[in-house]
Amino acid sequence: MRLSSQKLNPSFEKEAQELLFQIVTDVKGKEEVVQLLTGILTESELISVAKRVATAKFLDEGLSYAEIREKLKISSATISQIQNQIQENPGFQIALEKIRIEQWASDWEGKIKSFFGK
Repeated sequence: MRLSSQKLNPSFEKEAQELLFQIVTDVKGKEEVVQLLTGILTESELISVAKRVATAKFLDEGLSYAEIREKLKISSATISQIQNQIQENPGFQIALEKIRIEQWASDWEGKIKSFFGK
């Protein structure tokens, strides 16, 4: 979906955003998130958002621009833009913290399973 060049009334735009924020707040569990995002986003929009999150993750892990370009097929300019947004945008910080927590839990799950021989 292309963004219209016509400006939306600011109060309607805010109301539409608040509606979206409320829906996201009310989502329960990964399955419902998948259904929601695949239902309301086009495939291109979903891929674009996923690439932005993956870029932030790879930057956080210390991958080079060249490695990220190769993995995600995006430009250095896009990587640079996301690098700047990571520093300035609390949304990226929230996403990265969630990723780190999930990775930590996964790592410990593996250690515990190996300790008990499972």
